[in-house]
Amino acid sequence: MRRPTWQEVCGRSSMSSWINTTSMASFSGAFAAGGKYHLLDADEYWVKFPEFEHCDASKATVKCTVPKP
Repeated sequence: MRRPTWQEVCGRSSMSSWINTTSMASFSGAFAAGGKYHLLDADEYWVKFPEFEHCDASKATVKCTVPKP
């Protein structure tokens, strides 16, 4: 697995409150009970999307064609 260099371009997104609150509604309450699956501020994580590995994220504007499944 590729480790972050901390030089990567950072992307952000947003979602509506409705999407945020209803997206996990079909999961039981135990899924996130007691912070089992919560990330805290100092927790490290890395998201990997093989569909985007061929994209060049070193540019200010990233243009990439992602293959359809």
